[in-house]
Parts: sequence; structure tokens; C-alpha cells
Amino acid sequence: MKTSSKNILFWFVPIMSGFSAGSCIIFLGENPGWKLSLWLTTGFTALLIFSLLSAVVAKLFLHGRKRLLQAGFTFLISTAVTPIILSAVFLAFYLLDFDTEYAPGYSDKAFDSIAIGDSYETVLSKLGKPLSFSDNETYENWIYSVEQQSEYSKNGHGKGTFTTFTFDETGKVKAVSGQIAVSSFKTCYGDGQNYLKLTNDDINELCGKSKGEILKQFHSPAAVYNYKAAEVLTYSRSPSGSNYHLRSIGMDSAGKVVNIYKSFYWD
Repeated sequence: MKTSSKNILFWFVPIMSGFSAGSCIIFLGENPGWKLSLWLTTGFTALLIFSLLSAVVAKLFLHGRKRLLQAGFTFLISTAVTPIILSAVFLAFYLLDFDTEYAPGYSDKAFDSIAIGDSYETVLSKLGKPLSFSDNETYENWIYSVEQQSEYSKNGHGKGTFTTFTFDETGKVKAVSGQIAVSSFKTCYGDGQNYLKLTNDDINELCGKSKGEILKQFHSPAAVYNYKAAEVLTYSRSPSGSNYHLRSIGMDSAGKVVNIYKSFYWD
């Protein structure tokens, strides 16, 4: 019975305490808000105290510094390893949870052989008929941000805290959007939640203005993205409406490839 108590105290308790502490660290890293952060911090502190108390009990009743060090070391290792294990489990779940239907005749090898500037005929000859055709309006996006938006001109995806202006084919503002990056895992959207701190009323006043007027008011943007795909050929979809491997080709009005979309779509 004595050996069983030692095993519980020096292995099970530190491991479970470390597992809980490691889980708290993951959630704290996402900065979920001051109330939840306070609750998790309190819980994490309680776990540390609990672990120290178990070590004190070991010292007073079961004796031996080796046992004391063993309990503390087990707790630290469990705390460090838990975020790694949980992250790996979450990643595996998302990577395996895909339901993708491809167009008849599609292959990744053929898709990868498509290049910017290829003709409409070349795409159809290599990939066959897509699952769907869709007509799109071309547009131009400007992004304002303190961060370096080095990839924005290529993919139109902003990062960090930013404000974007979308201009229609006539060069007039048709939409304004943005976000505030609170942490690596959390972003905020809404009224005034963007780099330029534009409110909904501000955005309403800006819609319809020309590029020149925007330049005069906000100066040059950090980067510009031109969306020239007048038609999109879709070669994949999810029959169940869940995560899938996105594969599509954007063609301009002259019938040339201007966008190649190969990514994961998270639902």
C-alpha cells in the first residue's frame, strides 16, 4: 500500500498537474480575453501550489530528496511536453479531416504544371473540364499597415493589423475592411477595429471615392493587389461542406491564367 501511495504521489499527481498546466499555457497563448485569462492564470497558479504541496508532503512523510526532485522534474517535463502533444493532435485532426471531390481527369501533377500566362485551351487540355465556371468582377486592393506586407501583391492576403480598400473597375472605392491582431491566434473585427481606426460611418463616407482622393487622405498604401481573374475554373469542392483541398484557376478577360489557387479550405 505504501508503494502504491508513492507511485501516485510521485508520478500520477505531477504528470496530471503538468498536463493541466500545459493545457493552460496553450489557451493563455491565444489571449482569449482578460476574464478567461484571469481564470486560467488562477488555475495554473493553483496547480503550481498543488505540485509544491505534494513535494512538501513527500519531504515530510516519505522522506528522501531524490523523491522530491523526481516529483518536481516530472511536473516540469509534463508541462513542457503537453503543448507539443496537444498541438500535434490538433494538427493531425485538421490535416486528416478533409473531404475533397476533384473534377474528372484532375491530377495534382497536371495542376502543378499550369503556369501564369497559360492559355484557356492549355488548362482544359491538361486538367479537363472543371466542376464549375464562375464569372467574377476584377478589382484592386490597397492595404495600409505597419507590418511589412511582402506577399500581399501576390496573394492579396493581409497579415497582422491592417485596413484594406477595394476599388471596382472604375477606380472607385466599393468596400473597406480590416482587422486588429491581438495575438498570433486572435484577431478582432468590427466598428473601428482596423489599422486606420475607421468607423462604419467613416467607411460609408469613403465608399465611392477615387484612388486620388484616397491617396490624398491616407498617402501611399503598404502594398497593392490586382485581382484580374474575370473567370474562375473550379477543380475541387467538398461534397459534405467541410474542409477540403482547394484547387482552382483564375483566367483574365483575354483567356490567360492570372491566378492559381492551391491551398487548404477550412470550414
